Amino acid sequence: MKKRVRASVAMAVYNGDKYIEEQLNSIMEMLDQNDEIVISYNESRDHTLDVIRKYKKIDDRVHIFFDPGNTVETNFNHAVKNCRGEYIFLADQDDIWIHNKIDKMVSYMQNHRTVGILICDGYNVDEKLNIMNSMFEENHTVRNPLLNFIRGSYLGCQMAFTKDIKEKVWPVSIVDPPLAHDLWLGILGSKYAEVDLYYEKLILHRNHDNNCSLGRKMNLKNKLLNRIIFIREMRKRYRQNLL
Repeated sequence: MKKRVRASVAMAVYNGDKYIEEQLNSIMEMLDQNDEIVISYNESRDHTLDVIRKYKKIDDRVHIFFDPGNTVETNFNHAVKNCRGEYIFLADQDDIWIHNKIDKMVSYMQNHRTVGILICDGYNVDEKLNIMNSMFEENHTVRNPLLNFIRGSYLGCQMAFTKDIKEKVWPVSIVDPPLAHDLWLGILGSKYAEVDLYYEKLILHRNHDNNCSLGRKMNLKNKLLNRIIFIREMRKRYRQNLL
């Protein structure tokens, strides 16, 4: 009989060997015995696979799956799909988690049952972990779905959500131009549960030249097209959930 998993950490990895050990170490220190890390691996040109296999070998709470697609979105979809936890966290491969992030956010959501998605604050840091500013302040983070639809104000690495939200929201639709999984989770998820902000800083979000951000890569035309497709796909998923 499989044990009940309290929290799952979903991590999509690709060419991450430079920083991923720091991130995995920070998360492993926080894991309860009934937690897990679910890693979806996209074929890389570096030693990422060797690194994650090393962690899998020494800890059976680490699970590795191979992404059947080749994008950030398919990779995160695959990671979340294989999560078994009551609470699911999205993790970047190059950040560092701090201040017992998992326990604090799980405890908050257990004590606030109407909250289905919780977003923590964190520090933006440079490659050498020098603190630059608050993520909430830098992104002008708000809970309002309309304002977030216009300009997303939180990142996936700040987010935790319940198993119920996973079942209604996931997987993120794969379209072109791609839909950001964090925006999809925050906007569509707000139709089913409360989205709340957790103001303690629980993450060092590393900013470097290889950060993956859809917003940075899209021109204005593609951003507008993206939002049109977003509405179409969100309405489609919402109707499916009503059936």
